[in-house]
Amino acid sequence: MENLYKVPVSEVSVGELIDTLKRELNMSKPKEYKYGINGLAEVLGCSRSQAINIKNSGILGKGIIQNGRKIIVDVELTLQNFNQKHK
Repeated sequence: MENLYKVPVSEVSVGELIDTLKRELNMSKPKEYKYGINGLAEVLGCSRSQAINIKNSGILGKGIIQNGRKIIVDVELTLQNFNQKHK
């Protein structure tokens, strides 16, 4: 990786450049979280009652963390799990 920073762009293949950009962009991307049933409904694009039903069904897996009344939604993981279950 360190050697790639020293190579001129004209000497790097397109594939290497794309792989490096993907790797760098993924590393710098912070996780996005939403909170509560309203946040979950916003992520899924549905009503609060439908969001509660989806959450209680368990299909979202580890995308949702609940401790007592506090609900934390990992947006990326929730959407990934939701899309896998609805294919």
